[in-house]
Amino acid sequence: MIEPGNIIDGYRILYRLGEGSYGTVFAVENEVTGQHFALKTVSLTGRSGKRELKALSQYKQLNHPNLIRIHHAAQSGDFLYYTMDLADGKLEGQHLAPKELRETALKLTDALSFLHKEGLLHRDIKPDNLLWINGEPVLGDIGLMTPQTGNVSLSGTFAFLPSRVLKEQNPPDQQSDLYALAKSLYCIIAENPPQCYPEYKGNLSPEIAPLFRAVLSVCDEENRIRTADEFREKIFHPENPITKNRWRKLFRYAVAVVLLILMCLVCFRIHREFEMRRAREAAEQREKLREEARACAEKKITQRTLPSGEKYTTMNDVIARDLLVKEYLEKNSRKH
Repeated sequence: MIEPGNIIDGYRILYRLGEGSYGTVFAVENEVTGQHFALKTVSLTGRSGKRELKALSQYKQLNHPNLIRIHHAAQSGDFLYYTMDLADGKLEGQHLAPKELRETALKLTDALSFLHKEGLLHRDIKPDNLLWINGEPVLGDIGLMTPQTGNVSLSGTFAFLPSRVLKEQNPPDQQSDLYALAKSLYCIIAENPPQCYPEYKGNLSPEIAPLFRAVLSVCDEENRIRTADEFREKIFHPENPITKNRWRKLFRYAVAVVLLILMCLVCFRIHREFEMRRAREAAEQREKLREEARACAEKKITQRTLPSGEKYTTMNDVIARDLLVKEYLEKNSRKH
């Protein structure tokens, strides 16, 4: 039984901070430096302790200003204990200014994104675990943290789990962590318990409204925001309904339309030149046919000669020649 005044590996127990299903947290003082920390003790006799030990070995290597830091870890018999930053308080009930609340949300979202990219799930994000440490918002309590695998068990506080995890028994994932963070932010913004979601009494300030809309979009049943980075983008650009992916698609469609128009113009020009060439060839063919018709008609008309020896053509000869030309053209045009 650990009591105030006990010394564990150079840390003096000051007082009990809290107790949960998987361990007890104490405020302690380093006997050498005099610094204060939080010390958590966890029993290793069950699965939860072994899981926490596995997550701790991966987590303690991480370094992010908005993730709680692990300073010291050790094992004694059937107990694991480790020290971490001692919180100044919780975010809940702090009545932050709109700008500070937005910056806090962005920092926590960035911390969650970092955690996910390192292959870990938090699984227990809730207002009680959003802390202030040295003036910075921090994701605290790594007791349910676990590596991202295909067989992650259902854990966490039910009020901060999405319905698809609760009703469909889907394993927790990055999106369920994000849902828990958004629901926690709702509780802080609206100053309501989670069961009151999405109720909000009063008027939203212009600074908070975009953040509140982003929170609602994450907690929506048909939510399409699946990652912390997408949530961060939603907070940064609340009025822009076109995401980067949609911009890329729109750009590709525009390029396709331009190429299609260019292809149509090229085809039209080719067709036009082809038709003009056919028209020229047809005109040349008709002219050639007329010359042949005239030559044939001239051969069939007897040339008349005056006593002086001058050649002449009568009106009847002209009419007869024109009729012969017309007859030749009609006959040979059908052949062509």
